[in-house]
Amino acid sequence: MEKLNLRMIAFPGAEPEIYGKGKQQLWDAGLADIVNPDGTEPDLVLVLTGGSEHESVGLLKKSRGIAILAGDKDNSFAAAMEIKAWCHQYKIPSLLFNLSERELKSKLIAFLRAKRALINMNGTSLGVLGKPSKWLISSGVDAERLKAVFGIDLIQIPWDQQDTFRNAQPDERFLQKFGREYSDAASVYTFINNTINKKKLDAITVECFPLVNQENVTACLALSMLNDKGIVAGCEADATAAIGMIMARRLGAAASWMANVASIDSETGSILLAHCTIATRLVDVFSVTTHYESGKGTAIQGEFKGEMVTIFRIDRTLSKAFITKGKILSRPKSPHACRTQIEVKLPVNDIKTLKENPLGNHHIVVPGDWVTPLIYFCKLKNMELIP
Repeated sequence: MEKLNLRMIAFPGAEPEIYGKGKQQLWDAGLADIVNPDGTEPDLVLVLTGGSEHESVGLLKKSRGIAILAGDKDNSFAAAMEIKAWCHQYKIPSLLFNLSERELKSKLIAFLRAKRALINMNGTSLGVLGKPSKWLISSGVDAERLKAVFGIDLIQIPWDQQDTFRNAQPDERFLQKFGREYSDAASVYTFINNTINKKKLDAITVECFPLVNQENVTACLALSMLNDKGIVAGCEADATAAIGMIMARRLGAAASWMANVASIDSETGSILLAHCTIATRLVDVFSVTTHYESGKGTAIQGEFKGEMVTIFRIDRTLSKAFITKGKILSRPKSPHACRTQIEVKLPVNDIKTLKENPLGNHHIVVPGDWVTPLIYFCKLKNMELIP
């Protein structure tokens, strides 16, 4: 397990016993196995005493995100408050923790995961094959803004400048997985995979409907297989959703699901999420059927695994985020929504937010509880959490 680089700070000229006391505090808090003492470029600063404020400045000037840890004695927390204020003044992302707070170890692990995810996002290349679907009126992302905030390069790939997928050989592994009767879909997979390799992309989002309308074939199975391989692949050329999927991937999720909010039931406190493509590793069983809106091509109808999911979305300005978690109530097969569906129970306030202040339609769904690392990720980028 990767460890947090730790530096302990105290007033100038502090005796060695002060630092020995700090090590004991780490031991008592159960943190000894997750920290690397005296690490360069610290992730975590343990404030041992008052008078240490100036000592922190040299450590933090170039920090890309710092966790400040303090106790309740020797003016430790008072000094940490001053350091936290200095970080805010100089726009250095920081989080403040108390040595005595509950679940401290898991929180610091989540912080490290969030910080590493942000670092690893830098230099990511996201390809947009085609143009965002016309109904995505609140999901367009400015390329310069995306580069400035997350270091992600947005690569536009016009459909009319690409060769036809029909010149691509059907992928053998695809045919073995889904069935030899889906050779057109297997060629779409080869075509998209070749595009990823040619453009040196880390992720892609695809405008699917030109394929549906002109060729009677969909990219649903191709995107599913790419996500199973660990390559983030979204649809409808929704860059905002794809960025969310990249966030989940960099945080450590094996795969995530981009889904429509198909309905909200205020009485039951639940929402219906649905889409026609999903990584098969996220479902227990699945069948291949047709695409919902068109009745053409191929799509996946799967039984989502697990009982708890984390649901989140960022806005197009990359300044706000909605994050929640809920329990799966059912896995319906309504003929009036996209093929894979889950009904999820959410907190009342989050239901209200989705109805009154949504950031858009497509939300990212990850099995399990990813709320804390997602919150820390957003805080390290000064993103507003709603509600």
